[in-house]
Amino acid sequence: GKTQRQLAHMSNKHLSGRQIEKRMGRGPKAIVSKGGGGGHNWGDELDTNVIETDPTAGLPGKLDATPQKTTTEEEPNYRTYEEYRASLAKALLAEKENTKTEDDIERTFFDGFKTADLLKMMGEAKPLHCIKNTSTVEEALSELAKHKVQALPVEDANGDVLGIISASDLVMAVVLAPLIRKHGEGVEKKELTADDMKAVLKNKGVFETPVGKLLGVTEESRTLWDFWDDGDLRDIAFRLSHGPHKVMVYSRDEKQPVRIRMVSQTDVMRFIQKEMKNNSALAKCFAQPIGKFNITGKKAPITIKSTETALEGFLHLWTGCTKGNDFMVAAEPVLDAKGELVATLSASDIRGLTKDNMKDLMLPVVDFLKKRSGTAMLRKQEVVSTNFPLGQAIDKILGAGIHRLWIVGEGEAGVNKKVAGVMSFTDIIRKISKYNIAHHHKS
Repeated sequence: GKTQRQLAHMSNKHLSGRQIEKRMGRGPKAIVSKGGGGGHNWGDELDTNVIETDPTAGLPGKLDATPQKTTTEEEPNYRTYEEYRASLAKALLAEKENTKTEDDIERTFFDGFKTADLLKMMGEAKPLHCIKNTSTVEEALSELAKHKVQALPVEDANGDVLGIISASDLVMAVVLAPLIRKHGEGVEKKELTADDMKAVLKNKGVFETPVGKLLGVTEESRTLWDFWDDGDLRDIAFRLSHGPHKVMVYSRDEKQPVRIRMVSQTDVMRFIQKEMKNNSALAKCFAQPIGKFNITGKKAPITIKSTETALEGFLHLWTGCTKGNDFMVAAEPVLDAKGELVATLSASDIRGLTKDNMKDLMLPVVDFLKKRSGTAMLRKQEVVSTNFPLGQAIDKILGAGIHRLWIVGEGEAGVNKKVAGVMSFTDIIRKISKYNIAHHHKS
């Protein structure tokens, strides 16, 4: 069956095969948390069989191209030799068209790869670094900053993983919760007033809230996706291209000292990069410009002015999400008075915030970012145009240790700083998961 299963409780301890089968052998069901920050009530089961199986399903004008075979007991009675030759030529042409060569067979990047291939590239498994569900929000922000990560698994007193807490969940708790309490779900339509900002600053008690109570406040922490280590890598790629940034992978081998690992989008991107370097056919395919892959889409990203406060910027990350889901926008470009890119504000920039320095949220976003980084300079922004080769873009994004590249236009003086789109890990993995590389496999 499918390897995509969600568990409320997964152990980071050495479990027996019987215990693993009991936990993982529930079939294609998803156990999810009831969101809203009201605790972690696990147990609602959702059927996950309705996962995309045919990317072309529902497209207008899709035709049944299955060749229709006809049989007859007797040979046709040709009246002339020329008629026979014409019929033979037609039959040979039809046979050629209906016979797919290796070049014709649809093949995507992840076909044939196993999750074990990714784990091998990642190296030796290390004990999972978790945070207790009783740890406070302030402790979680400190841990994220200390380890320079964007998410941490949350475990209970028994060492069972309950979910993954991310910077987005903490933005929800610190910035959005007081505004939602004040204005309801329509907060995204309101202009922030001085009273709104005071409400956020008075929300210091949230820093003492146990992180276990935040599991489920966003879509990403509402579900815990796990996979067997002997499954197909394309299943993990599919999941990481539809919202979540991290999944858990569980080993079937009881002799393994560490039987649970967290796999991130960065890990999958590094695997793509490795295969691209080792395979000349893939390198040729990825040498094509970004624009040919249609990765970035047509919707312009949400932006924030450099003079707006960091608080307003974090609010934009929530209001900019797609209607109908709770996946926050991960980042937004910061634009100066000329409309040019000067910085990036992401959910991870809330790391290290405490009840004693939360007044920094009222700073202009550029000053907030400088203070968070501890320098007087803003980080250099990595940009590309749609004419930039995809392979080089992947090298650029991983080399800079970031999760997205801003797409900018080109003018007479070369690449400008006017943001026209964004290309994130999610965008790249989603496109590569579906892109047919069969026609580009020759070196």
